[in-house]
Amino acid sequence: MSLDPRDWQALSYQALLFIAAGRPEAALAPLRQALSIQPNSADAHISLGDVYRLTGLLEESVRSFERARVLDPTNRRLSSAAAAYRYLGRYDAALDALALDPYEPRWVLTSVYWIRPRRGPSRRQKQRSRT
Repeated sequence: MSLDPRDWQALSYQALLFIAAGRPEAALAPLRQALSIQPNSADAHISLGDVYRLTGLLEESVRSFERARVLDPTNRRLSSAAAAYRYLGRYDAALDALALDPYEPRWVLTSVYWIRPRRGPSRRQKQRSRT
């Protein structure tokens, strides 16, 4: 199957297929090409963030997610940024990302069982202990 090299959406979907097939490194080229055509696609930046996270490039992953958040701050797919933030020890940012899609079960479990115990007392808990 050949794609129109100017169709940024088709390139983005091709990248998603590579990710789903467990080949995130193969998704880099179509995503970069899609973003060269449509640099303001929050979804393409989110997919690129996922690819960077899956390939261990966590700082690049966060940059892609943060660019996507500027473009579309309410995009529920941004909740996937929580994993990159978590791996970097940025627990408050991870919880903020999770809040974008509070109904996603894997993220809720991640929040409750992994992030919260490691980040220490919340701001609210700290305020309560001072009074």
